[in-house]
Amino acid sequence: MVALEPRTRIEAFWGRVFLQEIMPFPNESFIVRNRIFRGGFLTANCAYQRKTLLNLGGFDEWFGNNAEDIDFFWRAIDEGAKLRYLPSAVVAHSFPSALPAMIKKNFRNGVSSSKLQKRYGNWFQIDRYLYRALLFNIFGMATCKPDATLYCLQLLSHLLGKYYGSFEVGVINL
Repeated sequence: MVALEPRTRIEAFWGRVFLQEIMPFPNESFIVRNRIFRGGFLTANCAYQRKTLLNLGGFDEWFGNNAEDIDFFWRAIDEGAKLRYLPSAVVAHSFPSALPAMIKKNFRNGVSSSKLQKRYGNWFQIDRYLYRALLFNIFGMATCKPDATLYCLQLLSHLLGKYYGSFEVGVINL
């Protein structure tokens, strides 16, 4: 996956953060044998055989538009599907171009995290990385670090989505 040419500062920021920090995609081909997140099979960058879609019952509507693709990918792995990551299959992707859209996307990603935790994890989870990154960027705002404010908004909206999703699905996802 690569970013389309960004039209705004927000789109450039979010595309860079997503592709370099949240979900970087490797440069080499590999067979996927385990549930992974980085370099995962998102519906924006993958294809499945029809029989795989039918055998697994398609996407689980419980997820709505919150990690339904990651859930399907992980179920495929759990059922022994043979999946190959091919970096040569390039998909150009757009990213939110305005601040409200970026905040909404990160909130939804937080909800997605809680839904995936409900299905695949424990009832309690804390992501210390997010809190460290938030503190680092709060300090960055004080020292005028470029994009620190955008990072803080991105992280806070994601955390709020995790809290909301926790309440919605009955887990503690901090």
